[in-house]
Amino acid sequence: YVDPKRVAAAGYSWGAMAGLFASSRSIANTLVPGERPAAVVSFYPGCFTLRPNATYSYELVREDIDRPLLVLMGGEDTETPPKDCQDKLGPLQAAGAPVEMHLYSAATHCWDCRTLDGFRKKDFRGTDVVYRFDREVTDDSARRMFEFIERSFGKP
Repeated sequence: YVDPKRVAAAGYSWGAMAGLFASSRSIANTLVPGERPAAVVSFYPGCFTLRPNATYSYELVREDIDRPLLVLMGGEDTETPPKDCQDKLGPLQAAGAPVEMHLYSAATHCWDCRTLDGFRKKDFRGTDVVYRFDREVTDDSARRMFEFIERSFGKP
């Protein structure tokens, strides 16, 4: 009773990076052949290259994005800097890939994490990271997500 053409995926941080893979035809077909999400929303993803060892590397942003993809980023995010996504997704968007991006200029990583408001850490690169909960951005990002999904699905 579920219409597979009306299923979307939304991910946050690492889940958002999985969403980048799900929007790529080659990665999705290699990992999980068959039905895929009809649209993907990625909240503050990392758009860097994964390098598990000296031999292998994996680009999180692939050139064969064929699913509507909305990427929501924080301008003050030092954990997953938005510039990485903008630099990789911008040219794909300009070439016609179904990519939309929105930058919340004053938001940090995990802007919707009320219980982590004020949390500080050093990430794996040694970068200072702070999370600031932002109710306004949280509400707006949820609104954008649902509007994007509705547009992506079209009329039933």
